[in-house]
Amino acid sequence: MKRLISLAGLAALSLGVALPILAQERPGDKPGERMDKTDKMEKGCEEVSIDKPYGDVVRRLPEAIKDANLIYAGEIDWQALSHRSMPPHGGTAPKLDAAATNVKTFLLTDEKCVNEVLSEPKHGFFVGKLVICEEGGKTKLFAMKPTVHLEQAKKAGMITEEKYEKHLKDAQEYEKRLENVINILKGEKRS
Repeated sequence: MKRLISLAGLAALSLGVALPILAQERPGDKPGERMDKTDKMEKGCEEVSIDKPYGDVVRRLPEAIKDANLIYAGEIDWQALSHRSMPPHGGTAPKLDAAATNVKTFLLTDEKCVNEVLSEPKHGFFVGKLVICEEGGKTKLFAMKPTVHLEQAKKAGMITEEKYEKHLKDAQEYEKRLENVINILKGEKRS
């Protein structure tokens, strides 16, 4: 019981600290606008619906990645994680909301990123991501937009203008290749 009260107190304290921060206005925002915008550019990802079965889209992905000159670096099958009885590190298996099924995150990269990670391992955090899921009987893709993440890092003072300029062209090229992957999966021609 003591532990439950402590956890509740910690949760309340965390919420008390987080809510005022989330409600703050950012420089350049219009009065009354809050930090919880869900604009595509704000989220750093693009959402795309594909009028094809989930299984077909996932089966076509390896060829689309290859055709777009990207490198498949791995995947996470979130459904498989939800069915595990006990994770290897202990604890309980996560319970997933039934709104989305067949959720997979694919890690995609290119040769430039591989070389960057091999020279500076911390760049491994910047591997590209593509989420494919089935939601309400429709196949949806969520594609990471590295140019947005770069812009956010620059605005937050996490990277210098020089680093931003150095990586911007690579991020734009990656996004163009990822757009080709999406077009192939949709059955359209490459851009």
